[in-house]
Amino acid sequence: MRKYLPTWAALEYTSEVSVHLQHHVFFDYVYSSGSWILVTGASGFLVSHICLQFIERGYKVRASVRDPAQSSWLREGRFEPYANTGAIELVSVTHLGADGAYDDEIKGVSGIIHTAFVTNIVPDPSEVITPMVAAIRSITNAAIRESSVKVVVFTGSAITSKKEVWRFVEQGDLPFNVNVMSLGGIIGELLHKKHVNGPAGWAPDTTNA
Repeated sequence: MRKYLPTWAALEYTSEVSVHLQHHVFFDYVYSSGSWILVTGASGFLVSHICLQFIERGYKVRASVRDPAQSSWLREGRFEPYANTGAIELVSVTHLGADGAYDDEIKGVSGIIHTAFVTNIVPDPSEVITPMVAAIRSITNAAIRESSVKVVVFTGSAITSKKEVWRFVEQGDLPFNVNVMSLGGIIGELLHKKHVNGPAGWAPDTTNA
């Protein structure tokens, strides 16, 4: 039996800054607003908005980043009031495609949003596609073993990665709901100056960070 959510559910919520977030999916399947949500690649432009919107709505966010020291701004500025109450915590995942990379981070979470991706794009697919597919396997296998997980959302535009998600779905009845969101483009407020020189660099600098 397939366990996935319809497209309309994934796109039902649109934030005030035009960031599409599958928030109602979590309302449907993660009942307690105090539940922990694992968000991977949390220092990115889109993902920082995802983290902020969840904690603003009463969830707790476990934000995985490569280097917590370089991503400490996720505990400052608009995040600071929530960081002071323990509503957001930073955890380090240095190797995206490593076996068991997310095993510890998934423990006790009710939902997962996997947005982390390889940022160093090179022609060799073994350095880009392979670790991204491996990360999906790692997260899905860890989520299967963690009974608290109710829903997993994968984002991105890599076709091979999406195929890996649906391969898991086709193999059997997963104990959680799954969805894949592939956004063609995102326009929104920058939460930190680091994003000015990133993929969202065409957006005006509206930060005070």
